[in-house]
Amino acid sequence: MRMIPSRPSVNTSSDAERKLFDLFRDVRAGPDACCIHSLRLARHLYKERGELDFVVITARGILVIEVKGGNVSRDEDGVWRYRNRYGETFSDRQGPFQQAETGMYSMRKTLLDEFGDMVRTVPVGYAVIFPDCRFDVRTIEWNRDLVLDKTGLMGSPALQHFVDRALEVTCETLPGKVRTPVASSTIKRIVEFLRPAFDMVPTLGETAGELDARMTALTEEQYDRLDAVDETPRIICTGGAGSGKTLLAVEAARRHADAGDHVLMMCRSQMLVAFLEDRIDRPTVDVMSYETLVTSGRTDFRQYDVLIVDEAQDLMGFEQLDVLGQVVEGGLEQGRWRFFLDSNNQSNLYPDFDDDALEFLHSYSPALLRLTRNCRNTEDIVLQTKLATGADLGVASAGRGPPVTFEFYSSPKESVQLIRQHVRQLLDSGVEPGYITILSPLSYEASSASCLSAVLKSRVVVLDQANVRRMPLSEISFATIRDFKGLENRFILICDFGALDEPEAREQLYVAMTRAKHGLWVALEQSTRETLKTAWSENIFRLDDESEAI
Repeated sequence: MRMIPSRPSVNTSSDAERKLFDLFRDVRAGPDACCIHSLRLARHLYKERGELDFVVITARGILVIEVKGGNVSRDEDGVWRYRNRYGETFSDRQGPFQQAETGMYSMRKTLLDEFGDMVRTVPVGYAVIFPDCRFDVRTIEWNRDLVLDKTGLMGSPALQHFVDRALEVTCETLPGKVRTPVASSTIKRIVEFLRPAFDMVPTLGETAGELDARMTALTEEQYDRLDAVDETPRIICTGGAGSGKTLLAVEAARRHADAGDHVLMMCRSQMLVAFLEDRIDRPTVDVMSYETLVTSGRTDFRQYDVLIVDEAQDLMGFEQLDVLGQVVEGGLEQGRWRFFLDSNNQSNLYPDFDDDALEFLHSYSPALLRLTRNCRNTEDIVLQTKLATGADLGVASAGRGPPVTFEFYSSPKESVQLIRQHVRQLLDSGVEPGYITILSPLSYEASSASCLSAVLKSRVVVLDQANVRRMPLSEISFATIRDFKGLENRFILICDFGALDEPEAREQLYVAMTRAKHGLWVALEQSTRETLKTAWSENIFRLDDESEAI
């Protein structure tokens, strides 16, 4: 079925609606059928304005569908309550059936005002879908044929059958039980009126926003991996950059906290700690850097029910594991813990990584969870990172983006000019400053970014533990690559690489390149050109071998 728009809006926060959007796309309801998602009603019968989740338009009629995700309940006073995956609860007195019905009548009145007799005999009905829960309540208040819940939503064929049945019920309620197919020309005029098309080219900033929403949906699909091991006491989860490890770690922390556990979430970076604290937002979860843990004196007793370690490759040494074992009930041997680490271990970024320590951790028989799906980076970024660094980022799933750009400079002055030109290009393309981050292996004072013009420098903010909580900022951000580990932004500019021969330089380049979600631009000294060409040549043969293996 044709979907309007062709992808969910960037403003769609409902997981349930995103799930249904993909299912509707595969519904076969005739050559002229289409489905409009998120239709705003400027005129509503009872409210100042309204919104319809889905409107299906076929030759059999029009169906308005209300979607309610999460858990659903209604108390004896008639108040409906909806609880999402994060435990947040919303309530209203109207309820989904009345919402769908009043929305349907409001839309029908608007169509009658616009088209008159042309649409007077077009069947218009409504239905309600609960994609996340079982809803088997039987009552005089609603028709069961107009309700679809999780148990019945078994793919697009089941959804198609439900739409057909709901339209059949709608026809049965009409005077004379009208069954004349809606003409193709009528469907076309209705669709053009409800959602007129404009031939306007989206800016780079707008397309990045849509891709960002798609990446979020892909990452949330990874939560199913946690469902399979929720009862497992010990887990090691590995995956390349962009596979969703940090978001899975956050989700695991929330789940344990909601179950009543006292949780310690640990990583090495103070910057990442500051970023994660507000995202988790649970009083029984402590987010802490390893340095803070050691200096706080909290290692003398086991006070946490669950230990979660993000970017665990940065803490993979026997000394660190010994400390971590002291803070979780039961220790590493008997306790409950989840370690999330990058399979491209970046062992040269921190000197503590020890393969023997990782093998020691495996001796406690944890469940092994491997993430092979890259949900952060575009296909272009994944390919170029693999070619430049040889790292395994998994299979790119988010789609195409703008090409990755490598530029080479001969002097510091030329480097500054290249950065300035690219920043101006992004801003002129509609990219908000807050979605741009400049990364360097050097501190801000030693980097090319500090030499930008006064006007441009006034729009650059150095990230710290205070402002990283507000990302995306209203300004362009700057950070060292090491400080930005575990973080991301839509557009990344990389500068100040004078050599790529050393393992640490290649690993820093890997970390920096994989921070980009949509656009990636890399400035390197001319001396690195041959090293990069050699890496491309070697890694392209490895990628060919992988393709043949698949």
